[in-house]
Amino acid sequence: MLENAAYTPQEAFIDFFNEKRDALDMMHSEWSPAEKDHREIQFLGQVEQDLRTRGPDSVYMTKLLGNAD
Repeated sequence: MLENAAYTPQEAFIDFFNEKRDALDMMHSEWSPAEKDHREIQFLGQVEQDLRTRGPDSVYMTKLLGNAD
């Protein structure tokens, strides 16, 4: 299955966060770069906490694996 994947796990991981950053930038163009950075860091903290708490059952893991919207 991994051999047939379009992305490596590392590429999928990076793409997930790039897409989230791009969406944040587009939805809140009125925010300063510092505010956008602050919000991105908050999001990364939420992801980290969820991964530590739920492990493979993390909602973010589900999104990364493409099993959710």
